[in-house]
Amino acid sequence: MSADKRTRKKNKAMIITSRKNHYITVQPVIEELQKRNWEVTTLRFERVWERVENALKTVKKSSIRYDTWNPSRSKDKNYEKDSPNRYLIISRLIAMLVNIFNIQKPNIIITMTDGPPLETIAILTGRLLNIPSLLLQVGVIGPNYKRNQSFLVDKIATMGQFSKNVLVSCGVDESKLIVTGRPTYDILARADEVFNKEEICKELGIATEKKIILFATENLPPRERDTIFYAVCRAIKNLSEVEFVIKVHPAELDYAIYEKVANGMGLSPVVTKDINIYEVIYVCDVMITMFSTTALEAMILNKPVITVNLTGMKDPMPYAESGAAIGVYKEEDIVSAIRDALYNEEVRQMLAINRKKFIYEHAYKQDGKATERVVGVIEMMKREV
Repeated sequence: MSADKRTRKKNKAMIITSRKNHYITVQPVIEELQKRNWEVTTLRFERVWERVENALKTVKKSSIRYDTWNPSRSKDKNYEKDSPNRYLIISRLIAMLVNIFNIQKPNIIITMTDGPPLETIAILTGRLLNIPSLLLQVGVIGPNYKRNQSFLVDKIATMGQFSKNVLVSCGVDESKLIVTGRPTYDILARADEVFNKEEICKELGIATEKKIILFATENLPPRERDTIFYAVCRAIKNLSEVEFVIKVHPAELDYAIYEKVANGMGLSPVVTKDINIYEVIYVCDVMITMFSTTALEAMILNKPVITVNLTGMKDPMPYAESGAAIGVYKEEDIVSAIRDALYNEEVRQMLAINRKKFIYEHAYKQDGKATERVVGVIEMMKREV
């Protein structure tokens, strides 16, 4: 081995995540970077925050007020903006990050959000050390999107042109935005090679000969959640020829409520939280949701989608407006919508035509190369430093 190869520095990426589904989103990028001989380190903020809290345990015993820093949710009138506790936590977190960055020496920071304070502090700390940052878009963005992130990152890899246009309208610098598609969707381009319907149905304990209706939940306020779920259950009771599967949103803690409610209404659905969402979408015949990103994923897998909105408010996502999904706004229309999605060939053909355009606008090319495009952005950013 030549001296040049021995002394050549390895490229390094630091992945910052704060939720499990964020880590899943970036996993294909991690694997591709490693194939290209990058060293990848993941900083899980839920774990880092535990270290911060452990370091501050002594504060609880002192006269300084102690609580977890989250000013956006604090309702305590005595919680002052200049609280010593806040500055103490921030300063310790910055010191920890500076130490981590100086040891790891990453060429780039990759995150899925810079809205929460922890990620924002990490990105700003990296900037002070001349470390560029990239944000990967995790979920769909609707036309009425209200900017809730600082977008202090240097570049943003968006899922599609629609998202890019919305972000520009929100004041994000267009030069930061690069349309790449979403890396986790690459596997969907070869779904038939990856997934096996019989095996998945066996794991779920459902019959393959029946039509499978999938209800993908969202992390909604209880009243809104219950209104929609009760309505969907009442509709399913009118369809004896189907299997009912409920995929619970990963952020929902009380997911047992779905089985309890459904059983109380005489239904015996399969309720699952941990199974891969793509697997249950792959085996379903129709998917029902409200405005979840899973609707887009079902479209990519060529599944008819029904969006249910009983709030009386405008749809957050234009799934139905675009004609890519069947929109339901009255409970009594859910059963007919399901039957149309299952058996009405004219409706099914129109959905298929409209979802192709929708997919391209919101998730770009489904060519299995989104990961390569994202990694290309990472390598470009590394060269520009």
